[in-house]
Amino acid sequence: MERLLIIGLPFLVFLHAWPASAESTQLSASVAVGYVANGDDTSFLDEGFGKTPYGSDDEGPTFVDGFIELHQAIGTDWAASLTLSGSNNLSPGLGVTDATLAYRPLPESGLRYRFKLGAFRPPVSFEHSGEGWVTQYTVLASALNSWIGEEVGVLGGEVKIGSDDAANPSGWQWDAFASGFYGNDPAGTMLAWSGWSFWSGQTRFGDRIEMPPLPIFSVADYQSNYAEPYMETDDRPGYYAGATVERGRELRVRALHYDNRADPNSRNNGQWGWHTRFTSLAAQADLPLDFGLIVQWLDGSSVTWDVPGLGAVVDMNFHAGFAELTRAFSSQRLTARYDTFGVDDNDGIPIDPNDENGHAWTASYQWQFSRQWAVSVEQLWVQGRRAARAATGLDANYDDQITLAALRWQL
Repeated sequence: MERLLIIGLPFLVFLHAWPASAESTQLSASVAVGYVANGDDTSFLDEGFGKTPYGSDDEGPTFVDGFIELHQAIGTDWAASLTLSGSNNLSPGLGVTDATLAYRPLPESGLRYRFKLGAFRPPVSFEHSGEGWVTQYTVLASALNSWIGEEVGVLGGEVKIGSDDAANPSGWQWDAFASGFYGNDPAGTMLAWSGWSFWSGQTRFGDRIEMPPLPIFSVADYQSNYAEPYMETDDRPGYYAGATVERGRELRVRALHYDNRADPNSRNNGQWGWHTRFTSLAAQADLPLDFGLIVQWLDGSSVTWDVPGLGAVVDMNFHAGFAELTRAFSSQRLTARYDTFGVDDNDGIPIDPNDENGHAWTASYQWQFSRQWAVSVEQLWVQGRRAARAATGLDANYDDQITLAALRWQL
C-alpha cells in the first residue's frame, strides 16, 4: 500500500496540473535500436550468467533502450516528473522508473533547498547524466552503475541543501542530501545469485527478474527463483545520505552512504529481506587536451536469512570500481573504460557459492550527426571467475565479449 501511495501521488499531482500552459510542460523521449554480435552466455535477464542483456541467441537486430519523460512545473516552487522506461527483456514493455513531486523554493540567505517525494534512484552514478537516466559516454554502463540500475531504487523522500551559485563568487559549490525510504529490502539478490553485469537499462518498479537455476532455490524457504528489487519486507525505513563538492565543469566529487536497514529474517511475497549497505565515492574532472575523466568506487556488504546454529545463508562483501577516459571531437566522441568488480563469500554454505572476481574493458565511439540522431559502436571485453557457474554445468571461468552498434533518436 505504501508503494502505491508514494508512486501514485506524483501521478495525481501531474494529472491535476496537466492543463497548465505549454511553457510549463517539458517532454523528452529517446529510443535506441542496434545490432549485437558475439554474445557467448545466456543473458542475466534470461535466467543465465551472461554479463550483458545480449546472450548467445541474441545476435542480430535488437532494441537497446528507450524512455519517455514528462516534467510539469506547478507554479514557481513545485514540479512533478514521470519517467517511463522501455525494455524487450522485461514485462511489461514500458514501466515506471521515476515518479516524483518536488518542492524547490527560491534561494534564501545564499542557500538552495530541494525536497522531493516519490520513486527514484539514489544519486550514485556520474555516467547517467542524460535525461531518462541515459548514459552519456558509452552505451553499456559500468558494472557499478549497472547494479544501481538493476537493484537500487527507493520509495520515499529526499531533502537537499546547497550553496546558491549567484551568492558564491568563489566558483566552488556544495550540497548535502539525505533520504528516508521504503521498498528496497531485496537489494543484493541479483548480485548474490546472478553477479555483476553491464547494461544500458534499468529495472522498473514492479519488475521481476528470473534467476539462474541454482541449487539453493530447491532448499531456500520462501525465496522465489526471481528477484523483485523494490519490495518492502519488514516495514523498517532505510536511508542514504551524502554530499557533493564541485567547481563548474572542472571538478565534481560526491560521497554517498546507503543502508536499507532490512531485517535479514523478514519475508514478503517470495522475497527475503537483505540487509545491504554500501559507500560510494565518485569524481569527475576536466583534464588537459580536452580529455574528461570519471572515477567511481563502491564498497558494501549484504546478509540474509540468519539460521540459528548455521549462520547467514548469504553473507557477502562486494566492491566495484571503474575509470573512464573520454574526449569529444566536435560532434564525435571516443571513450575507454576499465572496470574491476568482485564479491567475497563469507558464509561458507557449500551449496551456494557467491564469490566472484572480474574485470572488463570498454571501447566506444559516438557520432552525434544531428540534433536528434546519434550512432554508437562499442566493444566490451569481460573476464572473470564465478564459482556458482559450475553448479549449472558451466565453466567457472568466463571470457565474454559483446560488439554493439546502436542508432539513437532523441526528441
